[in-house]
Amino acid sequence: MEETDTINNKSSSVYFFIHPVGEHLVGNLDKNRGRAKFYSGVSIGDDGIMPWNTKRSHARKFMCVSGDYLDNNDNLHKNEKIYFWGEWEPESKYHKIKPHQAKNDMPEYIHEPLILNNDVLEYLALGNDADSIPSNLLVYYKNKQNTDPYVFGNCFMYSCCKQTAGFSKTKGTSRMRELKQGDIILFFGKKGRGMDYKGYLDTVFVVYDRIRLGKDDRYIYKKKLSELSKKVPINYLHNVILPICFGNQESIGSRVNNGSHILENVLYIGATYDTPVNGIYSFFPCRKKEGIEIGFPRFELGDFLMGRKPDQMPFPIVEKDYEYFNKNNKSNITINDARTYWNELKKTISKEYYIGVKAYEPKISSNASYKD
Repeated sequence: MEETDTINNKSSSVYFFIHPVGEHLVGNLDKNRGRAKFYSGVSIGDDGIMPWNTKRSHARKFMCVSGDYLDNNDNLHKNEKIYFWGEWEPESKYHKIKPHQAKNDMPEYIHEPLILNNDVLEYLALGNDADSIPSNLLVYYKNKQNTDPYVFGNCFMYSCCKQTAGFSKTKGTSRMRELKQGDIILFFGKKGRGMDYKGYLDTVFVVYDRIRLGKDDRYIYKKKLSELSKKVPINYLHNVILPICFGNQESIGSRVNNGSHILENVLYIGATYDTPVNGIYSFFPCRKKEGIEIGFPRFELGDFLMGRKPDQMPFPIVEKDYEYFNKNNKSNITINDARTYWNELKKTISKEYYIGVKAYEPKISSNASYKD
């Protein structure tokens, strides 16, 4: 990836991407669905290992990882312990926060992401082709959810969520498969109804490029595993692509062709701090490890949500250029306005948080136990 200061697009789009806002809970009931969020037969305590999510819905985790971040003076710090809200559907060490403040978006658990070794990873580590993974090994991914967006490793990646939204045989596509370089996606959870809802931000994704296989820039993952495995890290293949293909069918739209994965997806690469697009890059709000005992809430977007009155925005804009986010609506604005919006958002977030630009992936482990 190379830094891109200028891009050919005359306009940019800011997408307000609503995804599940709830926290993964250990042994508690999801009151909205009335189902336990944890596996039966697993002992539950204040510390332990949460299994890979196999429920219908995704959720957020409040995590502690090693990462790179910008402090309030824009100084870069590398490989330090940070806390942040995000998605990690595979296993994680958890620790119950005491005392727990249930209100105001405070977390109940701290999670440390895990990648547990298994037969598939060992098979791929031997240099075997992803297309040749035996079916008896692929059963490992049954019902497992994928993590999307994925903020771990050298760059953020966005693979499938809502890329089937709005799909029809006549239109044949959805807006989330038509993203341009420099487009901005705000991944956030929604609490409340109507225009008075609150939006809790966890990830800012700036599109850098899409992974191309030959001449194709969108494709059916299941039919391109061999080529795709050469373009993405093995951990990403394991945590995201294989669960999309062989895991929880809710991720790819069960209403389409009885749940068969026939739709083409686009695998987007996020702009990074080292390789920005027009001066902007992907990030997540975070804080340092020191002094944190009970967690912290996510950044509330407030008037940064488009669809509110233009005079509430951080820069002047014509009202017709804004569309209230619903089913992936977007706003078309100039490249410079998109950068101004991003700068104002980052500036406001920096008053209370640090700017996380990289979350280090966990090392593959055969066993784990929680350690603070």
